[in-house]
Amino acid sequence: MGEQTVKTLRVNYDVGNDVLYCFLGEPQEAVSVEVADGVLLRVDPQNESRIVGFTVLDLRRRSLAQPDFAIPFEAVNLKSAA
Repeated sequence: MGEQTVKTLRVNYDVGNDVLYCFLGEPQEAVSVEVADGVLLRVDPQNESRIVGFTVLDLRRRSLAQPDFAIPFEAVNLKSAA
């Protein structure tokens, strides 16, 4: 997937369901693609090369069970939102 500029990363953690939701920019309709066990990459349904967010299932359980648990996500060429 190509590079894209994002000004805002929005993060929401659902404690009851143990799910981390991350949105690149404003939350929007998306198609989810599982890129690792329980890690879903969310892409624009009209342009699947445009990432709009990601979701991590069972975040607390994973982080307690695996102290070295990492989300396979890399931020490249971030620019200030100022």
